[in-house]
Amino acid sequence: MNRNNVGGKNIVAQPATGILASFFALLVWQQILVVVVVIGVIAAIIYGIVFVSNAKDNLSNDKNNERKKLTQVATLDLFYTMNFNAKKGIAEAFKPVPADQKMLINSHVLGMRNIGYLGPYEYGVYDEKDGVRYALSSGARCLILDIDYYKSIQGPALVMRDKDGVQISNNYGSIQKVCQAIADNTFTLMGNNTPFGLSKDPLIVVLNIHSSPDMVQDQAGYIRFLRQIGKQVQPLQKILLGNTPKGDYRRHAKAGELWFTPIDQLRSACIVLCNVDTSILTMTESYKMGKTTFEEDLDYVVHGFVAKDMNKLKDNDCAVISTSAELLTTPTQNISDRIKITKSKFTIILDSDTQTLIDKAKLEKLLKVYGVHCVPINTYSDETAVSPWLQKNVSAGGLYSKNSWVVKDLPLRYIPPKPIVTVAQSTKVNTNMGAGPGKIVLK
Repeated sequence: MNRNNVGGKNIVAQPATGILASFFALLVWQQILVVVVVIGVIAAIIYGIVFVSNAKDNLSNDKNNERKKLTQVATLDLFYTMNFNAKKGIAEAFKPVPADQKMLINSHVLGMRNIGYLGPYEYGVYDEKDGVRYALSSGARCLILDIDYYKSIQGPALVMRDKDGVQISNNYGSIQKVCQAIADNTFTLMGNNTPFGLSKDPLIVVLNIHSSPDMVQDQAGYIRFLRQIGKQVQPLQKILLGNTPKGDYRRHAKAGELWFTPIDQLRSACIVLCNVDTSILTMTESYKMGKTTFEEDLDYVVHGFVAKDMNKLKDNDCAVISTSAELLTTPTQNISDRIKITKSKFTIILDSDTQTLIDKAKLEKLLKVYGVHCVPINTYSDETAVSPWLQKNVSAGGLYSKNSWVVKDLPLRYIPPKPIVTVAQSTKVNTNMGAGPGKIVLK
């Protein structure tokens, strides 16, 4: 190493080899940096291509929607046509039950929601005819129609949304087409739809309205919205529970007796519930909306109203929608109060999260502890499975694998009170029926 005195300072001269080494080290790092940048750019391009490709695939247009429909149908056809044909019906389920307890209030029933939606969960598509076909093929006898006010058409439609209320379906479903498919296929064996054992069992259809024009701020819009739904559910008229030996059940006239009617009087009957009070349609003239026509009269079709809150039940509510969280967090001392409700009101669990499945332990608690009647599952196919394998072989670990109806455990059932039996008065007692003092009758 050489030291040179420059300006009174000692400068250490670097060997030539050290300078070269530093130069090459710097050059290597520059090359590594260039390679990293190039790889990053390539990765970004690939990601961009994939992202754009996926975005194009998920665009809502006729071509993509038809492609998705064909993909989903190919999966669902294979699944639904192989697993449920041997299912038995309500008469078989209630065979060992005393005659006075054979009523719908004493049952759990397989239900499906988001009817008409084929999936997948996000960017999926509606096809009403196939969607209904799959629901009926599974043996479901409680169908939930999730209805929204759809601004682009200024009217009601079936819409798939996530737990935050954001639309995740590529298209929307037609209530009219779903109801037509239900009317055409529920009580028939044609088209490989309903399993033979269930073909005469009652069907419950729930019109679950999520949004509508404001009833107070826009009364005309609200009435018009209900009339639009009324028109679209008209196909159900031909299978509707109507006149019976006990009277006419339409226009919620016998809502209080609906669930306590003997099941053999409900054969081939469609029961329609709605979570809004439709009786306003009988008073539309007072709102200067003219008389509601028969074709628009949703109220005529509805057999009973569904409460949206277990804690705010009205006398004319015959059913109630709750959430799994509301029931499962019930304090122990209040569980008996919940059971009193499920012994008198048809109770349905509908969580806002339609993707996350309720696990087996929670599901069994809802059914076996609280006496809930229906915890619907989804019919659609996702990338992983068919929702998956319909909640592990058809809900609650196979509860509905052999029959779509399950009789409630005895402590959860409604047991009709025994009739009061009057004892015939002894002939040895003569009271003259109040005409005078009685006479002693000697032996």
